[in-house]
Amino acid sequence: MTPRYSTFRKGRWGERRASLFLIQKGYHILELNFKSPSGEVDIIAVKDDVVSFCEVKAWESYCYESLEYAINRKKKMRIIDSSLYWLQQRAFDAYQKLSYDVIYCSHHARIIRHIKGAFGVEDG
Repeated sequence: MTPRYSTFRKGRWGERRASLFLIQKGYHILELNFKSPSGEVDIIAVKDDVVSFCEVKAWESYCYESLEYAINRKKKMRIIDSSLYWLQQRAFDAYQKLSYDVIYCSHHARIIRHIKGAFGVEDG
């Protein structure tokens, strides 16, 4: 198995696990792996009046301190641009609150950490 394939499988595993986690927390999954001209959003979910655009990180070991470095400025902008494209395509209510979240899934430690509002438009 090539490293690229292994990374892809690990990512998909993390996305499935994060989706189940969100559902258990009362979120409704709107879309998985949404692709736009700007990039991709792993999970788009809604709970109450907040639409969450989630980036999933599936790492072998738990290193919570590294999460702030997990998504660089370029990646943040791609997620934000993709979210705006998604909102425009769906004609979503502009008054809904948006959240840009990171969900960390550790395979070996079996830990899931959901960081709500991990970044925002002002970070771009």
